[in-house]
Amino acid sequence: MSNSMTEALSHVASRMPRIVREHEVLRVAGWMPGEDPDAVARKAAGEVLRWAQRRAGQRLPREAWDGENFEVPLPGRDPSAIRLRVGASDLWAFRVHDPDKTVPGRAWTTEVVLGHVPGKPAQFSTRLLVATPEEDFSIDPAVPGFVQQVAEQCGLVVGSQAASATPAMYVDGEDAETLIEHLTNPGRFLPTIVLTLADGASAPYINAEKLAGVLTGLAHVAVARPDAAWRLTERLGKRLSVFGGAANVPRLRKRRLRNRRTGSSSSPIS
Repeated sequence: MSNSMTEALSHVASRMPRIVREHEVLRVAGWMPGEDPDAVARKAAGEVLRWAQRRAGQRLPREAWDGENFEVPLPGRDPSAIRLRVGASDLWAFRVHDPDKTVPGRAWTTEVVLGHVPGKPAQFSTRLLVATPEEDFSIDPAVPGFVQQVAEQCGLVVGSQAASATPAMYVDGEDAETLIEHLTNPGRFLPTIVLTLADGASAPYINAEKLAGVLTGLAHVAVARPDAAWRLTERLGKRLSVFGGAANVPRLRKRRLRNRRTGSSSSPIS
C-alpha cells in the first residue's frame, strides 16, 4: 500500500511546479579614489553599461549613458537603472537579468550601486544572485567582468588596500618584506592567496592571472618566488609558511612581529 501511494504521489509531484530559490553568489564593495567623486562614479557606470550592452545584445538608450533612469523591456533581461539625487548626494542603482546559457530554469541577476556623498570618495558595490529550482546546484563563481574594468580603469579600494585583477609578484627577500607589510596591515579586509613555485618551475600550478581576475575585489592574489617564500617562513614561522608549489591563505593572529630591517616590533592583525 505504501509503495503504491509513493508511486502515485511521485507522478503528481513531477507535474507540480518546482520552487525557485534565489541565492546570493558573491558581493563586492569598496570605494574609488579621485578628486572628483562624481566623475569617478560616472566613469565606473560607463564600464558597467558597456558590459551590460554586450550582454543585452543591443544598444542601450541615451538615458542610460546620460546617467538617468531607464528601462529596456528585453525578454528575460530587462536592464534598468534608477538615479536618486538629494542635495549634493548622488546614487545610481542598476540591475540586469541574464538567463543561464546551459541550465534551463536558472537565471542570474547582477546589481550595481554607485554613488557619493559630500566629503567622501565615490562608493562602489555589486552583488551577483542566481535563481534556480535546483535543490543542489554547482557553479564556478566569478566576479562580473566590469568589476575587473572598474578596478583597472577607476581604481577600487577595499578597506585600505587596492583590489587588483592581476596578481602581485614577489621575487626576493626584499619583496617579501612588502608582502609581509601587506599581510599584517590592519586595513586588509580581504583574504590573500599566496601561490609559490615548485623547484625548477617558472609559474605556480594554479593560473595566477586567471585566479586574480575571477576574484577581483574578493581576494588578493600574490605569487612568491622561492627567495620570497623562504623569507616568509623566516619572518612568520612554519605555521604560516608556504613554499614548493603549494598555496596558502595566511591567517595572522595578533602577535608581535619583529622587523628584521629596523629592529622594531609591530602587532599584526588577522
